Amino acid sequence: MSDLTIALPTFDRRAVLEHTIDCYLTLAARFPLLVIDDGSHDGTADWLRGLGLTVLRHPRRRGLPAARNTALRAAKTRWVLFGEDDVLFPADHPAALLTETQRLGARHPLGAVAGRLFAGDGWTIGARPTDSASTLLDERLWTADFAAALSQARPLPSLHACALVDRAAALAVGGYDESLTASAFREESDLYARLWHAGYSCWLTPATWAVHVRHRLG
Repeated sequence: MSDLTIALPTFDRRAVLEHTIDCYLTLAARFPLLVIDDGSHDGTADWLRGLGLTVLRHPRRRGLPAARNTALRAAKTRWVLFGEDDVLFPADHPAALLTETQRLGARHPLGAVAGRLFAGDGWTIGARPTDSASTLLDERLWTADFAAALSQARPLPSLHACALVDRAAALAVGGYDESLTASAFREESDLYARLWHAGYSCWLTPATWAVHVRHRLG
């Protein structure tokens, strides 16, 4: 039995998912996949159910943090890997992250582990993109470039959204703050900070990577 569930929140982005769903169907052959439809109006839920996927649908839009919490509560595994409808994972991405939890967890109570995240322009996953020329952390602006060169796993107080999260730890600190709906990244930054302060470490690893596709599909 798998120790990892993939959670895919979405809202009114069937046109985007049509380009990325094959990636998630490949992963679903090995790991449970939960799609959280946050009250879409574009037929997303029926379309995905027609593909044989498990879809949990909010009757009305509640926001991305609430969709993430629905996934945390519904998953039956220790780990939840959060995807996004415009993010592509290599086929070995979940297994690579699980391997990292075993290695890093031998020394630290883990809250979350993430691979590197690159920006991409295409809808297919190819070779790992080139490292960014910037540094990982900009302490002046309090920002991180998750595509910057990284030689070994590094503990960070914040990660990007597409991380492998310890379900029990996340729920123990209250899950995602559902009031944080007006920003692209505040709800995950807030969760990682609370995990960090509760004694759980969060790690960025070079062992695997994903691609966030830049697009203009609405």
